[in-house]
Amino acid sequence: RDLDLSAFVLFSSFAATFGAPGQGNQAPGNAFLDAFAEHRRAAGLPATAIAWGPWGAGEGDGSAVGDRMRRHGILTMAPERTLSALQHVLDRDETTLTVADMDWRRFTLAFTADRDRPLLGELPEARRVIESAERESADDLAGGVPLTRQLAGLPEAEQERLLLDLVRTAVAAVLGHADLSAVEANRAFKELGFDSLTSVELRNRLGAVSGLKLPASLVFDHPTPAAVAVFLRAGIVPDAAAGGASLLEELDKLEAVLQRGTGDNVVRARVTMRLQSLLAKWNESDEPEPAATVAPAGAEAGTGADPAGTGADDVAQLQDASDEELFAFINKGLGRA
Repeated sequence: RDLDLSAFVLFSSFAATFGAPGQGNQAPGNAFLDAFAEHRRAAGLPATAIAWGPWGAGEGDGSAVGDRMRRHGILTMAPERTLSALQHVLDRDETTLTVADMDWRRFTLAFTADRDRPLLGELPEARRVIESAERESADDLAGGVPLTRQLAGLPEAEQERLLLDLVRTAVAAVLGHADLSAVEANRAFKELGFDSLTSVELRNRLGAVSGLKLPASLVFDHPTPAAVAVFLRAGIVPDAAAGGASLLEELDKLEAVLQRGTGDNVVRARVTMRLQSLLAKWNESDEPEPAATVAPAGAEAGTGADPAGTGADDVAQLQDASDEELFAFINKGLGRA
């Protein structure tokens, strides 16, 4: 027999409502409490289940989970506000509800990164963020003119310039810069200050203006503004970009890796040799096959079979050389031998 209660209140987190980062293990228990409250109500008994967002003194507990929630737009509530909310809930005799302080822009952009979320369709605050982001992306970045129409009839170089400026402008807007001058075309997004949330916002902006369905991993697969511009052009003007787009994307990735550098001189020397060898092969692939020549015995490196002086034959031989042999070759080239 149930006690003669005026209220039966169940406390849980909102992990079962939205899915709180780092709290997936709490979701089943929280969902059970909601179901239990509904069951009691159906039986004519009092029950209220409140799914709380984080609350406490100051900015929260300072844990990794708390920091991640703040970055996703889930803010910490002061105890006084939570007590007022609790009284409001009891006065209205609610059954199940969520009480949280949200930065709706940051939360909505992150929560809708992978796909549309029907849950947010009934929340006016979230709908305003989604509609505003779509309008800003389409109007501010493209000036209200469809991107395909802007690119139509332009030479390839102009198309690339327009798309790169568009990407840099979007990056500047996401990072809060006054204009695109602060965004270097070949600088990695990570170095520019991107995190998971700003990556999502950039993806959403560029998706709205381009009309393309862009992957959530856009800035990780294409790590510089220049690489993203190449990717966009391949999607918007596929015939014009066919063939060279994927190769250029791979070169952008390689450039981003090389810019990070290495403190190991041996590794650096080996990479340099390999790149010189690849460049020599690339140049040879577009030239007619030369007549066969025989290098004279005792020919120096960079002569005879390699008249351009690139030393491609030596480079190929040195790719598997030992460290001592590699340093000997470098010293010889510097006149130290």
